[in-house]
Amino acid sequence: MTTILLVRHGRTDWTDQLRLQGQTDIPLNETGRSTSHLLRPLVQQHQPQSLIVSPAVRAVMTAEEISELSPVHDPRLQEAHLGSWEGMTPQQIGSDYALWRAGKLVPPGGEPMSKVHARVKAALLSAAELPGPVLLVTHGGVIRAMLDGLIGLRPENLVPVEPASLCVLEMEADAPARLRHYNLTASRLLTPSTAA
Repeated sequence: MTTILLVRHGRTDWTDQLRLQGQTDIPLNETGRSTSHLLRPLVQQHQPQSLIVSPAVRAVMTAEEISELSPVHDPRLQEAHLGSWEGMTPQQIGSDYALWRAGKLVPPGGEPMSKVHARVKAALLSAAELPGPVLLVTHGGVIRAMLDGLIGLRPENLVPVEPASLCVLEMEADAPARLRHYNLTASRLLTPSTAA
Protein backbone atom coordinates (compact mmCIF):
# COMPACT_ATOMS: atom_id res chain seq x y z
CA MET A 1 0.00 0.00 0.00
CA THR A 2 1.20 3.52 -0.82
CA THR A 3 0.06 6.61 1.05
CA ILE A 4 -0.30 9.68 -1.16
CA LEU A 5 -0.29 13.07 0.55
CA LEU A 6 -2.00 15.63 -1.69
CA VAL A 7 -1.32 19.25 -0.80
CA ARG A 8 -2.94 22.16 -2.56
CA HIS A 9 -0.66 25.19 -2.83
CA GLY A 10 -1.13 28.15 -0.51
CA ARG A 11 -2.91 31.42 -1.22
CA THR A 12 -1.87 33.91 -3.89
CA ASP A 13 -3.13 37.42 -4.61
CA TRP A 14 -5.35 35.90 -7.30
CA THR A 15 -6.76 33.39 -4.79
CA ASP A 16 -7.72 36.31 -2.55
CA GLN A 17 -9.28 38.16 -5.51
CA LEU A 18 -11.21 34.99 -6.54
CA ARG A 19 -9.45 35.00 -9.92
CA LEU A 20 -9.02 31.69 -11.76
CA GLN A 21 -5.31 30.95 -12.02
CA GLY A 22 -5.12 27.90 -14.26
CA GLN A 23 -1.57 27.71 -15.63
CA THR A 24 -0.82 31.41 -15.09
CA ASP A 25 2.27 31.43 -12.87
CA ILE A 26 1.31 33.41 -9.75
CA PRO A 27 3.54 33.31 -6.61
CA LEU A 28 2.32 32.80 -3.07
CA ASN A 29 1.51 35.90 -1.09
CA GLU A 30 2.53 36.31 2.57
CA THR A 31 -0.64 34.61 3.80
CA GLY A 32 0.07 31.74 1.42
CA ARG A 33 3.58 31.34 2.78
CA SER A 34 2.50 31.45 6.42
CA THR A 35 -0.45 29.05 6.09
CA SER A 36 1.71 26.65 4.08
CA HIS A 37 4.33 26.76 6.83
CA LEU A 38 1.64 26.07 9.44
CA LEU A 39 0.62 22.98 7.46
CA ARG A 40 4.15 21.54 7.73
CA PRO A 41 3.69 19.64 11.05
CA LEU A 42 0.51 18.02 9.76
CA VAL A 43 2.29 16.83 6.62
CA GLN A 44 5.40 15.71 8.52
CA GLN A 45 3.35 13.48 10.84
CA HIS A 46 3.04 11.17 7.83
CA GLN A 47 6.83 11.12 7.32
CA PRO A 48 6.87 11.56 3.52
CA GLN A 49 9.78 9.88 1.74
CA SER A 50 9.31 11.30 -1.78
CA LEU A 51 8.23 14.73 -3.05
CA ILE A 52 6.69 15.50 -6.44
CA VAL A 53 5.68 19.07 -7.27
CA SER A 54 3.84 20.90 -10.02
CA PRO A 55 6.33 23.25 -11.72
CA ALA A 56 4.06 26.25 -11.02
CA VAL A 57 5.85 28.74 -8.73
CA ARG A 58 3.00 28.69 -6.19
CA ALA A 59 3.35 24.91 -5.82
CA VAL A 60 7.17 25.08 -5.64
CA MET A 61 6.99 27.77 -2.93
CA THR A 62 4.47 25.70 -0.96
CA ALA A 63 6.70 22.62 -1.17
CA GLU A 64 9.61 24.67 0.24
CA GLU A 65 7.48 25.59 3.26
CA ILE A 66 6.32 22.06 4.09
CA SER A 67 9.21 19.74 3.26
CA GLU A 68 13.01 19.43 3.26
CA LEU A 69 12.91 16.69 0.60
CA SER A 70 14.42 17.33 -2.83
CA PRO A 71 11.49 17.83 -5.22
CA VAL A 72 10.88 16.22 -8.58
CA HIS A 73 8.92 18.61 -10.82
CA ASP A 74 6.19 16.88 -12.82
CA PRO A 75 4.35 19.00 -15.45
CA ARG A 76 1.49 16.47 -15.36
CA LEU A 77 0.58 17.95 -11.95
CA GLN A 78 -0.01 21.44 -13.38
CA GLU A 79 -3.46 22.96 -12.98
CA ALA A 80 -5.83 22.66 -15.92
CA HIS A 81 -5.29 25.29 -18.60
CA LEU A 82 -8.36 27.51 -18.38
CA GLY A 83 -7.98 29.37 -21.66
CA SER A 84 -9.50 32.85 -21.79
CA TRP A 85 -10.90 32.48 -18.27
CA GLU A 86 -7.50 32.73 -16.58
CA GLY A 87 -7.45 35.89 -14.50
CA MET A 88 -11.26 36.18 -14.47
CA THR A 89 -13.58 35.94 -11.46
CA PRO A 90 -16.70 33.72 -11.23
CA GLN A 91 -18.80 36.89 -11.36
CA GLN A 92 -17.20 37.90 -14.67
CA ILE A 93 -17.72 34.40 -16.10
CA GLY A 94 -21.37 34.16 -15.07
CA SER A 95 -23.51 31.02 -15.17
CA ASP A 96 -20.92 28.99 -17.11
CA TYR A 97 -18.73 28.97 -13.99
CA ALA A 98 -21.04 26.53 -12.15
CA LEU A 99 -21.12 24.25 -15.20
CA TRP A 100 -17.32 24.23 -15.33
CA ARG A 101 -17.04 23.49 -11.59
CA ALA A 102 -19.36 20.54 -12.13
CA GLY A 103 -17.09 19.25 -14.91
CA LYS A 104 -19.69 19.88 -17.61
CA LEU A 105 -18.03 22.66 -19.60
CA VAL A 106 -14.57 23.48 -20.97
CA PRO A 107 -13.54 27.16 -20.83
CA PRO A 108 -12.96 28.78 -24.25
CA GLY A 109 -9.48 27.72 -25.36
CA GLY A 110 -9.12 25.60 -22.23
CA GLU A 111 -7.98 22.04 -21.60
CA PRO A 112 -10.67 19.33 -21.76
CA MET A 113 -11.21 17.48 -18.48
CA SER A 114 -10.57 14.15 -20.21
CA LYS A 115 -7.02 15.32 -20.96
CA VAL A 116 -6.54 16.59 -17.39
CA HIS A 117 -7.79 13.24 -16.01
CA ALA A 118 -5.42 11.25 -18.25
CA ARG A 119 -2.27 13.19 -17.31
CA VAL A 120 -3.16 13.36 -13.63
CA LYS A 121 -3.84 9.62 -13.45
CA ALA A 122 -0.51 8.88 -15.15
CA ALA A 123 1.30 11.15 -12.66
CA LEU A 124 -0.40 9.49 -9.72
CA LEU A 125 0.43 5.96 -10.92
CA SER A 126 4.09 7.01 -11.32
CA ALA A 127 4.06 8.50 -7.82
CA ALA A 128 2.65 5.29 -6.35
CA GLU A 129 5.80 3.43 -7.48
CA LEU A 130 8.10 5.65 -5.39
CA PRO A 131 9.10 5.05 -1.76
CA GLY A 132 6.18 6.25 0.31
CA PRO A 133 4.48 8.03 1.75
CA VAL A 134 4.64 10.25 -1.34
CA LEU A 135 3.97 13.98 -1.03
CA LEU A 136 2.43 15.68 -4.08
CA VAL A 137 2.12 19.47 -4.07
CA THR A 138 -0.32 20.53 -6.73
CA HIS A 139 -3.58 22.40 -7.45
CA GLY A 140 -7.26 22.21 -6.57
CA GLY A 141 -8.38 21.10 -10.03
CA VAL A 142 -5.75 18.36 -10.09
CA ILE A 143 -6.88 17.06 -6.70
CA ARG A 144 -10.52 17.08 -7.86
CA ALA A 145 -9.51 15.16 -11.01
CA MET A 146 -7.65 12.55 -8.90
CA LEU A 147 -10.59 12.03 -6.57
CA ASP A 148 -12.99 11.78 -9.50
CA GLY A 149 -10.83 9.34 -11.47
CA LEU A 150 -9.73 7.13 -8.58
CA ILE A 151 -12.66 7.16 -6.20
CA GLY A 152 -15.58 8.40 -8.27
CA LEU A 153 -16.11 11.58 -6.23
CA ARG A 154 -17.66 13.89 -8.80
CA PRO A 155 -16.54 17.56 -8.72
CA GLU A 156 -20.10 18.77 -8.19
CA ASN A 157 -20.25 16.74 -4.95
CA LEU A 158 -17.05 18.16 -3.43
CA VAL A 159 -16.58 21.30 -1.42
CA PRO A 160 -13.64 23.31 -2.82
CA VAL A 161 -10.15 22.16 -1.88
CA GLU A 162 -8.80 24.84 0.46
CA PRO A 163 -5.44 26.53 -0.19
CA ALA A 164 -2.67 25.00 1.96
CA SER A 165 -4.70 21.89 2.71
CA LEU A 166 -3.93 18.18 2.89
CA CYS A 167 -5.84 15.20 1.49
CA VAL A 168 -4.61 11.67 2.21
CA LEU A 169 -5.15 8.79 -0.22
CA GLU A 170 -4.21 5.14 0.24
CA MET A 171 -3.49 3.15 -2.92
CA GLU A 172 -3.05 -0.59 -3.16
CA ALA A 173 -2.47 -2.74 -6.22
CA ASP A 174 -5.67 -4.31 -7.56
CA ALA A 175 -7.85 -2.48 -5.02
CA PRO A 176 -9.80 0.78 -5.12
CA ALA A 177 -8.04 3.82 -3.68
CA ARG A 178 -9.30 5.02 -0.30
CA LEU A 179 -9.64 8.63 0.82
CA ARG A 180 -8.53 8.83 4.47
CA HIS A 181 -8.60 12.61 4.96
CA TYR A 182 -9.97 15.52 2.93
CA ASN A 183 -9.22 19.22 3.17
CA LEU A 184 -7.21 19.21 6.41
CA THR A 185 -5.82 22.66 7.21
CA ALA A 186 -3.71 23.88 10.09
CA SER A 187 -6.30 26.55 10.96
CA ARG A 188 -9.07 23.95 11.30
CA LEU A 189 -6.92 21.88 13.61
CA LEU A 190 -5.88 24.90 15.69
CA THR A 191 -9.40 26.35 16.04
CA PRO A 192 -11.33 25.03 19.07
CA SER A 193 -14.58 23.29 18.15
CA THR A 194 -17.75 25.27 18.80
CA ALA A 195 -19.98 22.22 18.34
CA ALA A 196 -22.16 21.29 21.35
